[in-house]
Amino acid sequence: MAVFILRPMPSVDAYKDKGMGPFKPSAKQTLKNYYEVPPEILEDDQQLTDWALKSLHR
Repeated sequence: MAVFILRPMPSVDAYKDKGMGPFKPSAKQTLKNYYEVPPEILEDDQQLTDWALKSLHR
């Protein structure tokens, strides 16, 4: 299962550093404001909460 978060501009490096890219719902469309949450973040409730809260502070 993939989870995508609307991310604030300054945090895009945190996603890229973990090898994550923008959401691509089709071959012709890329939603650059949504990035996939890394699997290791999804497995850790506290980290997932932290990442979600950071996405709210734009």
